[in-house]
Amino acid sequence: MPITALTDAFAPINQQLFPIKNSQRRWLTPVHGAVGSLWLASLVKTPIWELTDRLKVVVARDQNQLNQIETELAFCGVDAYVFPDWETLTYDELSPHQDIVSERINLLTDMPTSGILLISIQALMHRVAPPSWLIGQHFDLSVGDRFDINTQRELLAKAGYRAVENVFEPG
Repeated sequence: MPITALTDAFAPINQQLFPIKNSQRRWLTPVHGAVGSLWLASLVKTPIWELTDRLKVVVARDQNQLNQIETELAFCGVDAYVFPDWETLTYDELSPHQDIVSERINLLTDMPTSGILLISIQALMHRVAPPSWLIGQHFDLSVGDRFDINTQRELLAKAGYRAVENVFEPG
């Protein structure tokens, strides 16, 4: 049975659950196996109540469940946005990996307006800088762009970076 036939099977459920106003929530529990992910895939692929143009946020109980949902959605042909967890303990001396920090900043500065956003409860519990601050604290550089080194050096100094001769760590 093709995936579209499985996702089309949720049309009667979707007709009963929607429309949803901006501040409303809907709960679909308990579901077993990949039924929840198939239902999410049906929301992305079915043009019902303009749901395809809205961001659907899925909160997972832990990182394992988040990874499972992401894998199941990928199997259904849906690319989900994932807001990564820090992967450190609360009072840990270690800093989060630079790739995780970059992923979080990229997602926060270019927040999608449609699709599915997956986030774990642990990641949801952490405080996040406001978008206005994040946008002011980073810059994007593409091939062919003009780069004024003195202006960028001043901006980086204001953000807390130091100009040194030798670089010993990424950042």
